[in-house]
Amino acid sequence: MQAVNELLGLHVTDPQAGFKAFTRTALAGALPRVTDHRLSFDTDMLVALQHTGNHIVEVGVAALHRYVDGQVGTPRDYDTMLAAVHQQAVRHGLDPSDRATPIWDRIREAGSLTAAAAPKPLSVSITP
Repeated sequence: MQAVNELLGLHVTDPQAGFKAFTRTALAGALPRVTDHRLSFDTDMLVALQHTGNHIVEVGVAALHRYVDGQVGTPRDYDTMLAAVHQQAVRHGLDPSDRATPIWDRIREAGSLTAAAAPKPLSVSITP
């Protein structure tokens, strides 16, 4: 989430949370700017709303989840999603090369989100 917020200038805790509510007026101005219709649609919508002068406000909503034996979630390729968010940032005029993006830079330099999150190897010396 930090990289997404960093790339898009969003200040939300979970830009891909499932429940969102918008006014008709807000959507009328933002929807024509949304071009991503894949798993990263949410972030494109939020940044479009923000760029059309709307304020994004998070309101806590209680959600109860029930485990169902054998049920699996949608597999996600987070590196692909993050690459799409980077493309959104550039398209919305938020090119990360114009500002500090330390989390995004770390992921990019490591080659993947998984590699960036991996603990750094420790240098160990054994003296007999």
